[in-house]
Amino acid sequence: MMQSAKNRADEIGITNVRFMQGDVGKLPFKDESIAVFNCVK
Repeated sequence: MMQSAKNRADEIGITNVRFMQGDVGKLPFKDESIAVFNCVK
């Protein structure tokens, strides 16, 4: 699923996105530093 999203972003020219996999309870970002994220199980 993540590879499909990466491919689609490339197809339509989106460059300001980062795809990562990890534990939503242990995100490696400072508080209030992310505008949007999506969690899929």
